[in-house]
Amino acid sequence: MPLPQQVELMEILGYADPSTAWAAKINSDAGALASLLDPVAARELFQDVDHAVAGQGGPNGRAVIVPGGYRVTGRWSFGSGCHSADVLMAGCLVVDDAGNPAPPNASQ
Repeated sequence: MPLPQQVELMEILGYADPSTAWAAKINSDAGALASLLDPVAARELFQDVDHAVAGQGGPNGRAVIVPGGYRVTGRWSFGSGCHSADVLMAGCLVVDDAGNPAPPNASQ
C-alpha cells in the first residue's frame, strides 16, 4: 500500500481507536524496512507481504561482525506489537572485535 494510503488508513483507525492505529502502523513497517536491505535478504526475511513487524529501532545492542553475519547482544525493552509479529527487529551498533564502531559495509 502506498504511504499516503497507509497514512489515511491509520488516520481512520486512529479516529476509532488510537491504540489500534499505533499497533497497525508499527506492524506494517515491513515494506519500509525491507527497502533498506539487500533484496535477497529482504525476500528471505519478509517471505510474505503480510508479515507484521515489531521491535525497536534504537541501537540498544551491539552487533559484532563474525564470519557469515553478526553476533548480536543487547537488551531491548518492550516493542509495540511484538506478541503478534512475524518479524522482530532490534537496533544495534555494528562494531568490530575491539568494540569500535565498524565502517559501513565492513561485513561484506
